[in-house]
Amino acid sequence: MQIAFERANEGQFFVTPNSNYQVLDELVRDGVLGYETAGYFITHDIYEEWALEKIIKSEFIKKSSNKELFIILGESLPIRRCFRNWISEQLLLGDSHIKQFIEEIIEDNEIASFWKDEVLVSVLLSDYAETFFDMFKEKLFENELILMKKITFLLRITCKEVDSDFFNQLGIKDINMLSIEYFLTKPKGEGWISFIKFVYENLDVIGISNIHFILPIINDWTSKFKNGETTKKASLIALKYYQWTIQEDIYFSRDEEVKEKLFQTILYGASEIKEELISIFEEILTNKWKRHRDPYYELVKVILTKLGENIEVIKALPGHILKLAELFWFKTPRKEDFYYSSGIGVEEYFCLEKNHLDFYPSSSFQTPIYWLLQFNLKETIDFILDFTNKTVECFAKSDLARNEIEEIDVFIEDGNYMKQYICNRLWNTYRGTQVSPHVLEAMHMALEKFFLERIKNSESKVLETWLFYLLRNTRSASISAIVVSVVLACPEKTFNIAKVLFQTKEFFLYDTSRMLLDRSAKMDFYIGYGLDYRNKIHQDERIKSCDDEHRKKCLEHLVLSYQLFRSEEVSAEEAKKRQEIIWNILDKYYDELPDKSKETQADKTWRLYLARMDRRKMKPTIEEKDGQILISFNPEIERELKEFSENSLKQNSELMKHSPLHLWADYKMRNDEQYKNYMQYEDNPSLVLKEVKEIVEELKNPKDANYFFFNKSILGQTCSVLIRDYFNKLSKEEKVFCKDIIIEVASSSLRDNYSYQIADGVESAVFVLPKLLKEFPEDKETIKSILLMILFDDHNIGMYCEFSDYSKKAIINNLWDISYYDAQSLLYGYLLLKPIYEESRLVIRKENHKKNIYDINESDIVRDFLKKNEECLQKVINNKITINDLKHIEKLELYILKNAFELIPQKTDEPDHKNLVKLIISVFSKALLTVKRDDKVDYNVRHGFLEKLSYFILNASEKDIKDYLRPFTEGFNSSEVFADLFKEFIIAEDKLEAYNEFWYIWHLFYKKLVDLCKDGDKHWYKDEIIKSYLFAKSPWREEVREWHMLKLSNKMFFKKVTEEMGHCPSVLYAISRLLSNIGSVYLNDGILWISKMLNNNKNLWTDKLETDTTYYLENIVKKYIYVNREAIRKTKQLKQQVIVILDFLIEKGSVVGYMLRDNIL
Repeated sequence: MQIAFERANEGQFFVTPNSNYQVLDELVRDGVLGYETAGYFITHDIYEEWALEKIIKSEFIKKSSNKELFIILGESLPIRRCFRNWISEQLLLGDSHIKQFIEEIIEDNEIASFWKDEVLVSVLLSDYAETFFDMFKEKLFENELILMKKITFLLRITCKEVDSDFFNQLGIKDINMLSIEYFLTKPKGEGWISFIKFVYENLDVIGISNIHFILPIINDWTSKFKNGETTKKASLIALKYYQWTIQEDIYFSRDEEVKEKLFQTILYGASEIKEELISIFEEILTNKWKRHRDPYYELVKVILTKLGENIEVIKALPGHILKLAELFWFKTPRKEDFYYSSGIGVEEYFCLEKNHLDFYPSSSFQTPIYWLLQFNLKETIDFILDFTNKTVECFAKSDLARNEIEEIDVFIEDGNYMKQYICNRLWNTYRGTQVSPHVLEAMHMALEKFFLERIKNSESKVLETWLFYLLRNTRSASISAIVVSVVLACPEKTFNIAKVLFQTKEFFLYDTSRMLLDRSAKMDFYIGYGLDYRNKIHQDERIKSCDDEHRKKCLEHLVLSYQLFRSEEVSAEEAKKRQEIIWNILDKYYDELPDKSKETQADKTWRLYLARMDRRKMKPTIEEKDGQILISFNPEIERELKEFSENSLKQNSELMKHSPLHLWADYKMRNDEQYKNYMQYEDNPSLVLKEVKEIVEELKNPKDANYFFFNKSILGQTCSVLIRDYFNKLSKEEKVFCKDIIIEVASSSLRDNYSYQIADGVESAVFVLPKLLKEFPEDKETIKSILLMILFDDHNIGMYCEFSDYSKKAIINNLWDISYYDAQSLLYGYLLLKPIYEESRLVIRKENHKKNIYDINESDIVRDFLKKNEECLQKVINNKITINDLKHIEKLELYILKNAFELIPQKTDEPDHKNLVKLIISVFSKALLTVKRDDKVDYNVRHGFLEKLSYFILNASEKDIKDYLRPFTEGFNSSEVFADLFKEFIIAEDKLEAYNEFWYIWHLFYKKLVDLCKDGDKHWYKDEIIKSYLFAKSPWREEVREWHMLKLSNKMFFKKVTEEMGHCPSVLYAISRLLSNIGSVYLNDGILWISKMLNNNKNLWTDKLETDTTYYLENIVKKYIYVNREAIRKTKQLKQQVIVILDFLIEKGSVVGYMLRDNIL
């Protein structure tokens, strides 16, 4: 016992006790003790805990006062843990002396607070908790509820256990908390129940405005326990608090986490507070509260949009949730709404509220509908039908629908028909492959998903009843499309529905179109994948839906399948009966065909459908190939119909016959390895030219209006590749031929009615203009004029780039190397003439306005500019312009200076260029370093400048780096621009790997950062600047654990940062994050840095931390303990360093910190 007590108090693993060595040797032989050079050690925790418990029990009996007891026991963490466990054991045994002792300790002001905490934890974990709250009721209300606040802290930290239920579901039985990245906990002990009951019963005394500190407790409880009296009380507390915030107009904008937990707590306990929620929902519905400032708006928004948080309220009150959805989503139409839309999206055309981003990207999980179908099927289906009917009726009357929608007769039964609206937009709503309102798409996706998941285990009769109900009650073919999908997925159980669907011709046509769109749907759904982690679950759900086998089929295939195949569940007699039904349907269609002399193309197309679906008119053949049985159906098609089909195929083939060439040129131009899939062109420029010339001839007199659309861009792409990569393999005539095409394509924007778009061949053509300038100097004037005019054109090409970027890329990547002085003249010419060009734009716009013309063609500006500035233009073309021709550069618009900067080569040694760069940097620094909020620089201009600056400087010498950055180092302040600048440097360095230059830049700014941090980081953008400088604002992938810029030799830099800036919470966040990902190589040293930071900067223990600081600290200390557990137990210094961090985590409310500390003691 002496050894255990000495070890606990000294914090040493090894001890050298003043004891009889014979006794010690006996204990070693018995395996109780071990011995190494450093001394004796206890071989197992059980022996140590037993010994300490004996000491505690003995001293408790012998104590003359409580204060004396704690003086004797000391303050060590192992003793405190054993004391806590001993108290809990005595409470379990019902020891009345212990209860009296507890009461004395709580009242005794001379007892250290940490001993009181250990006693309180024991109480909260025991059945004595309820008695405690009754006995100390008055004390709990004293001193601004200080004891209550202490209890909430202890409950959240110490009264938790690992949630084994979750891991059991995953099949994990023995949980090692050190080896798992994420582990979940749940409340433990009667203290939770007693505390929540006490708060609920004494709300009036506590005061509703004072319970914000209780919200984490009731949220922790309801997140794990969704039913029961305690859950009811917890949710009612949260609800009363929320209602108080509404009455007092409290705004949560600065603390989203509080708001989130408040709504979670209310909704998690929905099943227990039904009556209260019904009352609120009825009030909302009666008053039609649906605007942002209306009462309960944010609560309803959570219910209708937050995945997971709304399940309990959906389960408890599905009918009311449907009514709220109706109120919030549907917009009562005004007459003028049918004719225009005032914003982004198509919601208004469907009489829907403009909340298109709330449900983006569309998926089954984006609305409560998927869960409502599970909890209240009939009412939810009726809601979907009614809602869809209303919105589609609205759409049908809109201007948007005018040229696409039709109303058709849909066969239902016994010669009865229903009217339905149909178009591609509606038919594909459930797939999300056309543009429809996201909320409507999500609703349809949920309905389809619900039925697809249940078809395997559903009885045929039940399934068909529901599908027929959908068909009979919808006015929108969007619902019928879902029925078709379910039937395609499970044809054996749904023949009675299929035979109904087969009797509406339009369904075949639209479902074939759907099938074709589904072939590229997966690729479309991958667009933007991963850009926002919040969308991942929705994107994954849509992408997975593309893998369903029935997506590859359409209604036409199903008709034929029923005639040819049957499963084991279908008898031969039933199969024959089905054939007869289908043949009767097909015969009816034959009877309805018009006389061949009156047939339209649509009639002929339908005849082809019938021919492909009718088994009676086929001559199937069977062959075996590669071990598989292949069936060819060989439908009998009349000669003229076959010719019609062949002509249609030929026409489509003609349109697409040059697609391989198009793809090869596109991939080749972008240096994409996929060009190797088209090797027929790779070493055969003659074949490429042959097809190009065919296209040129066919474009002169195209047989199909779509030919231009499909093939025009091929010319610019292919000729650009030939000039760039195959120039020496071309004849003189072929070179001239390609040159002429490139110039024509590149100058497209200078002619009237040019439509700006991506991938039209212009970008490729402009990119090779410098090569043409070299090879065809006689065309210098034309080529340089095109490059300059495109430089002047700032049109945006969607989100891709500005049109002027085409010219910038050509100049910066090619022209400087090919013809230095031509590139320089374009740079100077741009600075001189761009302002004049914009003056022409203003003149033309004013003249047009006088004529009531509000559009302006870029070609008009070009003509006006060329007419008035021929002399200046010739100076540029002939390289006669110099930097001396440029006056008052510093007064030019920032976007002009940004574009000019982007034209300057990265590694220039030209003094004029360097001086120009310094001037541009100086002008930008003055604009960017202001702290005035009303003097913001355009985001794209600012970002473009900083991006160019980072690449430019990382390519410069150390002397030039210092000169270039002087405006920023000398003008360093807390402006947001520095956070962005450091981030851009990191992005550029990741690509350039300019190690020495990067760290030279970082050290240039180091002293500035230290000075900035002197008074903390809570002013303006200080914290953002620090985080960016310390690599914590860059979007590193989660799995990345190292970076080429962080070598062991850089270790002292980070050590110095923690010593000189360690008082800033943003530094603690950044270093913790660094050690968790790209700086994990520094982990062992980093634990020491952080421990010292926390010891030397006590403000960190009370300051508000950056979001996720605790998370990163937990990760690194857990990893460190996992790897170094034995060393920590044996080495006092290591243990003390780790315990400092764990104590800090506990102080910040970390359950992980508490459990880890108990784990290593």
